[in-house]
Amino acid sequence: MTPRGKSENRFTSLILSLKSGFLMPVLITLFIVTFVVQGYGVQSGSMENTIMTGDYVFVNKVIYGSTTPRYLPFTDIRIPHFRFPALSQPHRGDIICFDWPGNRDEVRPVVQENYVKRCIALPGDTVQVINRILFVNGTMVPYPQNVKFEPFPLFPTGYPQPGIFPEGSDFNQDNYGPIVVPSKGDVISLTPADFTAWKIFIEREGHSCSMQGSQILVDGK
Repeated sequence: MTPRGKSENRFTSLILSLKSGFLMPVLITLFIVTFVVQGYGVQSGSMENTIMTGDYVFVNKVIYGSTTPRYLPFTDIRIPHFRFPALSQPHRGDIICFDWPGNRDEVRPVVQENYVKRCIALPGDTVQVINRILFVNGTMVPYPQNVKFEPFPLFPTGYPQPGIFPEGSDFNQDNYGPIVVPSKGDVISLTPADFTAWKIFIEREGHSCSMQGSQILVDGK
């Protein structure tokens, strides 16, 4: 082999070594970000003054069950995904990060966003807000430390707020409920009177839902 051929081989080996040395850290980083822990910038002030707008938080993805990618990279296109078993379930008072499912009347959100909120109730709990005081299962819940209210007048009882769930109710952010958080195994009545309240939830789970006269059709049946 000529000296030139030897030098080309050494150069090729060096390039392959550099590529493999660069590839492994990238793959390890992608694995950690996808399945273990990821950082998020807080975009809203709803957790002030516990968490401020612009704060950067690291989210433990393993504890509630990490998932395979839910969107095509760099797009808002959802793809089938698999959730791994959770190590624990959310508890009251936990600060959690989740995919914002969209506004009340959206099957899919216009923009994919991650929200950071405090869990205040669990499946089966009854939630009610009376003059900005939170009650869960009839018991008053103390304000969390550093709580901060928006500088708006109190919404009175019976004054409906646009966009609040369920549609057609007279609830608002300061006087809400009572409403029961559904739990697995619950049977929820679906009638023309509450059709609009549950239509979006049914469609979010991948089913079609429509009403013809007084009949409600789910997946055409």
